[in-house]
Amino acid sequence: GDGGAAAGLVVTGMNGGGKTLALKSFGVAAAMCKLGIPIPSSPHGAPPRVDFFHAIYADVGDGQSVADGSSTFTARLDFAASALADLPALPDGPDPDAAPPRHSLVLLDELGGGTDPSQGGALGQALLEAFGRNPAARTVCTTHSDRIRRGNGTDPS
Repeated sequence: GDGGAAAGLVVTGMNGGGKTLALKSFGVAAAMCKLGIPIPSSPHGAPPRVDFFHAIYADVGDGQSVADGSSTFTARLDFAASALADLPALPDGPDPDAAPPRHSLVLLDELGGGTDPSQGGALGQALLEAFGRNPAARTVCTTHSDRIRRGNGTDPS
């Protein structure tokens, strides 16, 4: 088991505050772990704990393409649909003959951005809930959206 670890983390803050850097650091640490590369950490602290992820899905940057006719919003929708479809399903109950679970890390930068803030917040919250329903997914996102940050379905605007 994972000791009851949370399935997601929302990172929020001001522009230039390091949200995307933190998100990328999660991805780099996970990739280093997967490749067997030691994670740099303080020699005086406890060793870092990094889960092993069989797959890492990252949506960082705006992804728009004039050639493909893809806006930031549609590129993010395409990424989310692809990642949700690719995530492995875990069995509902314990099965002693089952293979070990195959967890995936999902990194979402500026979740809820690229469209109207109210609609983006609602879509972002729905995506977090969809990823959260899959026990194979561990999601980290950055956002400016109050709705996503609050996680309660309300939008103060």
